[in-house]
Amino acid sequence: MPTELVVLSNTPIRPEQLAQTVGDALPGGSVVSYRDGEIALLLGSDGEPVLTLFESVPVYVAVEATAQLREPPASFALWTEITIPFSATSASRALVEDLASAVGGIVKEKL
Repeated sequence: MPTELVVLSNTPIRPEQLAQTVGDALPGGSVVSYRDGEIALLLGSDGEPVLTLFESVPVYVAVEATAQLREPPASFALWTEITIPFSATSASRALVEDLASAVGGIVKEKL
């Protein structure tokens, strides 16, 4: 099964941050954007999927959001869904941590 993660932040992950982080962490990797930027597929230098990132969305009902997480933070404004394919390596998780760091966010696993 894939791993489902969430980046919780007060700042969205912007396309330029995504491209910069991928360039730094995955030399030769690339980002393919779908649905006018709503979905980004990150590919390794071999063309294999590393992770899928969905557009950051505002959290309107915090109780519903925190119910989906282990040890949620006290507050956050944005929710960014990320899926790591079953076949991906540990570099995928490190890339998610780098993306979260770029926006001052934290990574949580969904229940």
